[in-house]
Amino acid sequence: MKSSHSKKVLWRFFSFLKPYWKQGCIIGVFSVITLGLDLTTPLLMEYLIDTVILGEKYEQLMYVVFTFFLVSELPSVVFFLQRKVSAMTEENISRDVRLRLFEKIEHLPVKYLHEHQTGQFVSKLTNDVDQLYSVMYESLIGIVLDILKLLVVSAILLSMHVNMALLCILLLPFYILTTEKFKKTIDTRYEALMKNYDKSIENYQDALENLYLVKSFVLETFEKTKIGQILQKYITSVLKFLNVYIFSQSLVSAIKSVTVFIVFGYGGYLVIHKQLSIGTLVAFNSISAMLFIAIDSLSNTYLEMQKSKVSLRRIFDILDEREEAFRTEEGVQFPIKKGDIRFENITFSYSESKENVLENFSLHIRAGEKIALIGPSGMGKSTITKLLMRFYDPIKGKIFVDDMDISNIDIASLRGQIGEVQQGHFIMKGTVMDNILFGAKDASPENAFEAAQKAYAHDFIMRLPKKYHEVISQNYANLSGGQLQRIALARAILKNPPLLIFDEATSALDPESEHLVLKSLEDFTKDKTTIIISHHLETLKKADRIIVLFEKKIVEEGTFDALMRKKGRFYEILTQKMTEKRTEEHRNTEITNIPAIEKHFFSSKK
Repeated sequence: MKSSHSKKVLWRFFSFLKPYWKQGCIIGVFSVITLGLDLTTPLLMEYLIDTVILGEKYEQLMYVVFTFFLVSELPSVVFFLQRKVSAMTEENISRDVRLRLFEKIEHLPVKYLHEHQTGQFVSKLTNDVDQLYSVMYESLIGIVLDILKLLVVSAILLSMHVNMALLCILLLPFYILTTEKFKKTIDTRYEALMKNYDKSIENYQDALENLYLVKSFVLETFEKTKIGQILQKYITSVLKFLNVYIFSQSLVSAIKSVTVFIVFGYGGYLVIHKQLSIGTLVAFNSISAMLFIAIDSLSNTYLEMQKSKVSLRRIFDILDEREEAFRTEEGVQFPIKKGDIRFENITFSYSESKENVLENFSLHIRAGEKIALIGPSGMGKSTITKLLMRFYDPIKGKIFVDDMDISNIDIASLRGQIGEVQQGHFIMKGTVMDNILFGAKDASPENAFEAAQKAYAHDFIMRLPKKYHEVISQNYANLSGGQLQRIALARAILKNPPLLIFDEATSALDPESEHLVLKSLEDFTKDKTTIIISHHLETLKKADRIIVLFEKKIVEEGTFDALMRKKGRFYEILTQKMTEKRTEEHRNTEITNIPAIEKHFFSSKK
């Protein structure tokens, strides 16, 4: 199966080359011109020796020397033009492959993205594509030209001396057997090499993205040792590959060396016995060298293509993955007008090997209602929102928005009408303005200013050195968590969707930032169906209804005050959270004053 797939990838690569067939023809013409000029040089040498020097036609010497000069210099000009066209074509092919691959990654299911490291995708977008366009394009053209060179050179050698030419040509089967023998081993070892390369990229990325954590735990030496061990595995795989690769090349070079003995041994014998001229021997030696230069080139190209096939397979493995149905012919462009949401008997698991996160889960969120989801970690709070956005589909059950089954709604249409603000704030690289306008194709800077004001972000943005054109630095060092969260909120406000999701959006904020975010949310969420995931007291008080999740189902629901009076699961969760908070504040001081906590809970809403 793998062998069959390996053969197909080369043919599939032609889909990337097809738009550039004209450039390929131009490169081919330049290569044929170069071949003609290369063959002219030894033939001129034969004429110079046999006719001009030994034939004593000295008056032709200057003409022959001048022709020599032209033939020697013209290949440089042709090579320059060929490389210019080739480089432009290679870069265009590289761009096309990267764009195709990036577009595919964008449309892969969230489940697939979560199961694979970012470093693997980076490796395929960089190293594999580099390997692809730098070898495959030139290799495919090179194979055609080398085969042409073999045919032309063989014909010329046969015309010069049949027996000597046949002896040289008979060495070709040994070359073919040598390269074929090492093909599978080279393929396997290069694939192992690339897997270790991926691991090194993944660990580099992980370590660099978490340098603050590494420094805070004083783990620099540990990380250095871990990276060193991974790099050592990579080096070992490189050496294993090179051992086979270099040995195979050495055998091919040895085959080429045999030609020298044939030409000068048998050729010298023929010259001594007046059966071959000195000029023809010199020309034959030069042209037979070109025969084995072509063989060397074919050998190198073949082995390089084995490496490139690994990169091709890795790229096509991604391109062949099933992507989410982002836009389908069956999908409906459905405008959400009311925002009524129903989950009906939903059962869901993230994989077959894991237990269900939700079982026969049902929930009705009325249009314009603001609900809060609360419960221990792993109870399915975020899962509910992911199912609503169709990042995942349920195993069983259906989800309706305004009485329309969301599986029948075009995914782009659905997600375009849901605004989400998460704990991680997901700020992109770029300026503050870029981030607020992110996803809002038709919005103007004035719209961004208005959204920032509603998110209570405008004032701090105006205090930045470059205001809205301030570039958000690496790891967001020039902005606080609260400021980043308000930028993310401004982005959601600008989108102005009918459905809103706030997933722990205030969990990492200081009291002042939380107050501003909540104030903005209160204004923004009016008449919008809103799902809030939070354990923060002030955030929960803003909800019209609180849903308490435990062990894959809803165990309680109601208003904040009603659930507190009930003193059930919700009361236990908040009491525990409050106790943990006080313990953190007062270190070893035990909290036992539960009535005081209740008084805090039932205090008037701010």
